[in-house]
Amino acid sequence: MEYNIRASNRFGISAGPEWDAEFREKGAFVAFEPGEHVIMGPVVWQSLSNLTVNAEGCVFFFENQAGFGFDGCRNVTWKGGKFVGGKTIETLQKELESNPSEGLDAISTGLAFSGCSRIRFLGSQFESFHRAVLIQKCDTVRFHQCEFDGVFSADVLQPAQNPLHKRMVRHHAGVLVNSSSQVRFDDCDFHSLGQGVLSGAIGGGLTDRLSIDRSFAKNMFDHGFYLSGRNISVTDTDVSKSYFGAGIQVRGSRNRIEGCRVSDSRLGISVTGDGVAEATGFNGRDTAVADNRIRSCSHGAIYLGAQDGAYPERFVIVRNIATDCCRENYAFSIFGGREHVIENNVSDGTAEPGFFIGDPKPTGPVNRGHRVIGNRSETGGLVRRVEDLICEGNSGKWTLIDCSEASIAQHETWQQTAAGEEWND
Repeated sequence: MEYNIRASNRFGISAGPEWDAEFREKGAFVAFEPGEHVIMGPVVWQSLSNLTVNAEGCVFFFENQAGFGFDGCRNVTWKGGKFVGGKTIETLQKELESNPSEGLDAISTGLAFSGCSRIRFLGSQFESFHRAVLIQKCDTVRFHQCEFDGVFSADVLQPAQNPLHKRMVRHHAGVLVNSSSQVRFDDCDFHSLGQGVLSGAIGGGLTDRLSIDRSFAKNMFDHGFYLSGRNISVTDTDVSKSYFGAGIQVRGSRNRIEGCRVSDSRLGISVTGDGVAEATGFNGRDTAVADNRIRSCSHGAIYLGAQDGAYPERFVIVRNIATDCCRENYAFSIFGGREHVIENNVSDGTAEPGFFIGDPKPTGPVNRGHRVIGNRSETGGLVRRVEDLICEGNSGKWTLIDCSEASIAQHETWQQTAAGEEWND
């Protein structure tokens, strides 16, 4: 079945009962005529299956609180289209001032997906929304070659001048993902937002298997990407100018940040557990940060530490290169946990030791079982309060304080004994 929707100056769309019944039975192809379409109120596409929408050459202007909502839809492909929210930094501030909520309803959303599966947006653009897209309790969602442009600019948002700064950067995301699985962004661009993609935050559950690949983020006012969950991957992606956060921040277990480039940000890459301590006292495991290039980040290149007071275990930090990061402190800060692997990383351009591994406070929790091998830094490294440490083949001057050393053979035996089947899963 085919529907053709002509362009006009102003109109509304409604997926009414007749449309719903036919869509559910047969599926449909909807074609918007190229041109401008003004959306005057909320539009809900509910319980639809096998829907293809061609919006190439179209510009959708959303008035007031208008938006598209997809509820319980399955197998939807949307091609093209530019979505314009008409929001500004001033409207974002006013909306937050009038709504003290810290939940999902704190700000308006352009497109919302709830309980949907197999959704694809191909070559679409999103501009001037408070929040462009919300994905909640969905599976198998893909955004390919999409662009997300926000409302922030460096000259209008400074923490000392704006008491709403924290809420504004927290809520203003290109895409917010909660309690979903298999959500993918590839070849996407994000500009002038609080963060490009935000997952597992603002009242939502953790996300499983979210991936960002070959994408680009610039002028982010909190983090480039703030992602919480399991089996998250960020690969071959560029982040430039994350002003008040990390270029890439990932929380949870079995996550991977690989082959990315972060520059001119407050912090390059930050990895932690998910903040929920397990019976062992640790949280988060088996996350890898590998083969990344971090340049000119004022507060460090890579940070590994606690989340809500609980430390992770078995994180891997390998083959990363940091240049001109944190000239007055450490480029690599590995704070707390056990059995981390820190190997073959490079720090260039720091006045302090390029690496700090262990506990930043003399009375903090004891680290155990780290492998620190083959790292390079002209200013060396500092290791404090690590038991059963392997520290070999590192360049520069390395200082060990209150550490006990072990051999690689001992490490392999301990890991196999302590972790059992879980170590290899």
